[in-house]
Amino acid sequence: MRAHAPGSSGIRCPAIEGGLPRFAGPKNRAIGEWRGEDFRAPVSDAARMPLFLTGVRDLRCSLEIGMEWMILMSGGMDLMNDKYRIIGPLYDIVARIYSAGRIDKCKTAMHDHIRPDDYVLFAGVGQGTDAVAAAERGARVTVVDLSDSMLDIFAGRISGRHFLHPVETVHTDILKYEEYGKFDMVYANFFLNVFTRPMVLAVIEHLAKLAKPGGYVVIGDFALPSGGAVARAFQSLYWYIADIFFVFAARNAFHPVYDYQTMLKGHGFQIEKVRCFRFLFDDRFCSILARKG
Repeated sequence: MRAHAPGSSGIRCPAIEGGLPRFAGPKNRAIGEWRGEDFRAPVSDAARMPLFLTGVRDLRCSLEIGMEWMILMSGGMDLMNDKYRIIGPLYDIVARIYSAGRIDKCKTAMHDHIRPDDYVLFAGVGQGTDAVAAAERGARVTVVDLSDSMLDIFAGRISGRHFLHPVETVHTDILKYEEYGKFDMVYANFFLNVFTRPMVLAVIEHLAKLAKPGGYVVIGDFALPSGGAVARAFQSLYWYIADIFFVFAARNAFHPVYDYQTMLKGHGFQIEKVRCFRFLFDDRFCSILARKG
């Protein structure tokens, strides 16, 4: 699933207010799509952006303008049904090149906690290399994604494969998937970063309901910037290069790196293990294993 939460930033852009077309009406009520009367580009968390971005207000306005014009030029509302139709086939290749393979390692960093017959859910599975690896361990794997194109790629990946348990594929909005208390492990690998902060909190709360008591939620994503000011600036820049690319390629949210550990603790989780992966002299990606209380 790939979506965003329009209108949550509170940022007003005079250029847009001046007359670019608005798209009204509830064509698709999946999370973040046409939740309000008007579409707003997913620019958010401006107050927590580093100085080299917060000082450029026009950048945020330009992102909003660019997003609306991209939708107009590429087919209007129909494209909203599957934002990864174009970039989806290249998604894993781009990630592999950009991270020198660290993202792949991050996605499976907590797989040693998967036992045969465990119920394991992958939210926003994408191309699903991590889900395949879990199925190879004998887990009862369920994958959920809103993108038809991503699920098509995943179906091709498992076609002809024989696992201990068949893989269940569900095409829906993760917030509409309500198999509460079923899963031993719930994965959200490089999935939550497509959302604005309020939506991330809502999704984490929902994922917590899907996990069994004492079960785990695993989040693999970009590492929270740390170290000195220069190190944090370079880490933030590395994130924003990727974020801005996917703002335009798939209309993801524009935001700083999220502090997932704090978010998980706020929902009653206990952080049991964090494994990070270094690239270009610093930790760039981390996998977080959190136990549900």
